[in-house]
Amino acid sequence: MEAHHPHHVSHKKKFGEYLLGFLILFLAVFLGFIAENIREHNVEKERAEQLAISFYDELKGDSATFHIVLKNRIRKDISLDYMKIYFVIVASFIVQKCLP
Repeated sequence: MEAHHPHHVSHKKKFGEYLLGFLILFLAVFLGFIAENIREHNVEKERAEQLAISFYDELKGDSATFHIVLKNRIRKDISLDYMKIYFVIVASFIVQKCLP
């Protein structure tokens, strides 16, 4: 089977053939850039979604931790209020007993 060679050594390329070759090469490179931009856009979009999910999960965890800490703080404040009242009562009792 013979291979078909359209250009012989003595055959000169016409301007149209150069232009067609340039356009095909330009189109291939241009479409390569477009494909890369589309791929990069999809990767960034997926990364943004993952970061948003991660941020939401961390925020939910931090909110639960803050709620627990706030509850403990309120409990401690109430205990300190009872302790203050107790010491005021004890101090006033001691003052009444010590003073004639």
